[in-house]
Amino acid sequence: GQLTTLSGTLQSADRVARIAPVLLGADAPQRVFIGFQNDAEARGTGGLPGAFAIVVVDKGRFTFTNFENDNFLNGTKTGVDLGRDFSLAYAPMQPASMYVNTNISAHFPYAAKLWAAMWQAKTGEQVDAAIAVDPTALSYLLRATGPTQLADGTTLTADDVVQLTQSSAYIRFGDDQEARKQFLTDVARAASEHLLDPGTDETALLKQAGKAGSERRLLIWSRDPSVELELASTSFSGTIPVTSDPYSGFTINNAGGNKLDYYLDRAVSWSASGCGPTRTVTATIVLTNNAPTSGLTNYVAGRLDRPAYPVHPGDNVELVSYYATSGASLTAATVDGVAVPAPSILREEGHPLFRFGVELPVGQARIVTLTIEEPNTGEPLTVLRQPLVRPLTVDVDHPSCP
Repeated sequence: GQLTTLSGTLQSADRVARIAPVLLGADAPQRVFIGFQNDAEARGTGGLPGAFAIVVVDKGRFTFTNFENDNFLNGTKTGVDLGRDFSLAYAPMQPASMYVNTNISAHFPYAAKLWAAMWQAKTGEQVDAAIAVDPTALSYLLRATGPTQLADGTTLTADDVVQLTQSSAYIRFGDDQEARKQFLTDVARAASEHLLDPGTDETALLKQAGKAGSERRLLIWSRDPSVELELASTSFSGTIPVTSDPYSGFTINNAGGNKLDYYLDRAVSWSASGCGPTRTVTATIVLTNNAPTSGLTNYVAGRLDRPAYPVHPGDNVELVSYYATSGASLTAATVDGVAVPAPSILREEGHPLFRFGVELPVGQARIVTLTIEEPNTGEPLTVLRQPLVRPLTVDVDHPSCP
């Protein structure tokens, strides 16, 4: 019984023992791209990629060589081909040349490959691995390391890093976006370098990193195929699994070009009925815009999409995506009971992908209901939980079939 209990831990330790030496540069230095995601503006893997760092790891020694903001890579053309399905789904958003849209898909390896290609196109240097991290993950890591200080005297703590980077910074710097971006780059630098301070409790740090990984807030990709294969079976991979098992993957991308997702609440419920070879699934998504009606700058609360209809400060618009079980078909889609006109029906990693826009007025909620017919394999459901500032509420009603 004790050996059975230990099996999961031993399997994880075995996997780490195989991949850690490669990532830590045991045989050759590894150049790693670290992208910091801003969850106040949603993207498929979490938040908009902003500041980033380059670190070289050689035999376990870490040397940071660059800290930059999104301006450094925006507009860098890569020519990367991520396949026909990716092009059909995302080409209009120009992820291969717009750094801020590189992670519009929820499948992290796509973003990682684009980050690596952009860095190489810009500098000529090859990236061996990529890591994505968000402010909530940084808050977990700071619980292990303790607070640190920025050059301007600002103290960075586990309790305030989320609010500081995704809300307060916009008030502090107002319309001075360059100053704000430099501040967020300084935050990334201070937090990253603090993780390497002597005396850090490494056990506590690994525990907090594991928590961040389990929430898809700390993601890792490797150019080495053997390492990437090992990562694919962990939550750190950030992959959409190629599987025929039941799957429910609800994500959003901010389509208003603002930072209102800091105030967004999300809830999804999934229920299935029928015990035959196929069954009916109902996925209900509730999006609530809790943004304040005053006190926000236009950069935070405005709209860059320039809709043809009147909008108010704080009104948002989301591009809703839903990854369904392989072989599923959409039979109905409504928002607040009104049919969605011609949702896009796409494919990604073997899953049908249903996508459409949802207008989200300030202070209001929208109820999205999808009715889906899918194969009934009898296997447990896997739910994709997109990490944003506020946690996703999930309710699953799985039928009991004989």
